[in-house]
Amino acid sequence: MNRTFYTFLLVLISMYSKSQITLNETMGTVSGNTLISTHQNNGGFTQGQWNYTGNADVRATSVSPGGANIFITMGPGQFFRLDGLSGTGCTALDLQFRIWKNGGAGNSLTITEFLVQTSSDGINFTDINWGGHTLGSAWIQTGILSIPVNTIAIRFTQPVTPDQQVRIDDMTITGTGPCTEPSLPVTFIDFIVKKSEKKLDLEFSTGSEVNNDYFAIERSAEGINFVEIGRIKGLGNTNFQHRYRFRDETPLIGENYYRIKQYDYDGKYMYSNIQTEYINHTGNGVKININDAEIWIFSDVENYELLLYNSAGQLMAKEKVMSGFQTFDIMYLKPGAYF
Repeated sequence: MNRTFYTFLLVLISMYSKSQITLNETMGTVSGNTLISTHQNNGGFTQGQWNYTGNADVRATSVSPGGANIFITMGPGQFFRLDGLSGTGCTALDLQFRIWKNGGAGNSLTITEFLVQTSSDGINFTDINWGGHTLGSAWIQTGILSIPVNTIAIRFTQPVTPDQQVRIDDMTITGTGPCTEPSLPVTFIDFIVKKSEKKLDLEFSTGSEVNNDYFAIERSAEGINFVEIGRIKGLGNTNFQHRYRFRDETPLIGENYYRIKQYDYDGKYMYSNIQTEYINHTGNGVKININDAEIWIFSDVENYELLLYNSAGQLMAKEKVMSGFQTFDIMYLKPGAYF
């Protein structure tokens, strides 16, 4: 049984070099509490070449008049993540952001109560010392934080048992040269999802392609963890517009989140925005989807048990299932057949 690692990466192709590149992310504007994926799909973030994910949300409040900020509550595992950073050619890479301790226990926010982390591969993250924060009546600007030049992803997250609420805003990333000025290997013109009876049709167009190997179609039940459900061969190199189509024959019951993962010939990849479509459940019963990491269940049946046996007839998992949508982790299982 293969293991699927969920990574988020936007790879940029070098065009020309500069002695310094500064990118500012103000979080844009928003009228009310908004999902991060929705804010990105609406073009709300400042930096269009980055990909934004997380189970935090985007809010406009009195502490951030005229603009939006990321609100990370005290729920365990709350995070905000951006991918697509490229420090190619840079000799140094610096990060700054504003932070507001919104509430929670104590009058300070330490570096262990709120984690700022970087990754060079989109999988493994390392903590950086961002300095901590004392509760006050104004936003606090962090100092210049040196991060590795091979950083491709930054994550702001709460620990497993948080006791704080945090807002972040006005992020600046500065690379000193000779940095490369990036452009996208593939330009997406549009991406739509349409219902076709009990199936979902995905369509997307590209305006140009450079070294484009193929597109991986990815789907998620909650908009965070995605799995590949199909592939479409790319055109390699072209300056002409082209339209691609893919049919999901077995969509999930409930909300379906889709994104396109574009691969270059050298294995590098980037993401499209996320699109969603809802499939209604008709009739009573249980629908099960299985991937290498989780079992997804949508059920109208109340209070029953899920039993999972290996090929030797040994009971490996026993879970209570309620009605509605639920997920069960199976990453701990060894490769093999299960029933």
